[in-house]
Amino acid sequence: MIISKRMTLKPLLESFGSFHFTAYLVNRGFEEDLKNQLRKIIAKAHHWLTPVMPPQDRIKFLDPLNFLLADLKDFDKLKTNIGIFRSPDLFRVLNVPVSVEPICQLGTSYHIKPLLRLMQTDPEFVLIGVEKDFAHLYFGNQDSLRLLDSLSFTGLSK
Repeated sequence: MIISKRMTLKPLLESFGSFHFTAYLVNRGFEEDLKNQLRKIIAKAHHWLTPVMPPQDRIKFLDPLNFLLADLKDFDKLKTNIGIFRSPDLFRVLNVPVSVEPICQLGTSYHIKPLLRLMQTDPEFVLIGVEKDFAHLYFGNQDSLRLLDSLSFTGLSK
């Protein structure tokens, strides 16, 4: 999972320049609460972008957030807190299963501090399994375990 997290988060971690909007929503399990949080962050984003972005560009930039507000059915799949990331080249909504403050920020890079905590919650490990005639080497994390190699003890000289 940590490798897939790194691959999923890599565009967020390495992105900079232009406008980067980041929002974290606290998912308390109530759709109306999420809508209220989303309305507030959209209003803040409009306020922050007004002096630096023409109206048509601002509308286009914030359209994905407005679509989320209009149709929160995708949020039903998100049982944890929520991270929303928007730049001219990217729009991503992620599960963030660590505590977050309900905030939004606009900058030249994404606000990723909660994501760093997320990456640290799923360390990788190596496991060696030993049977009577075999040893197995596994690589794993919280969500998966993968066999890397096996060694047979039969036929080995003493």
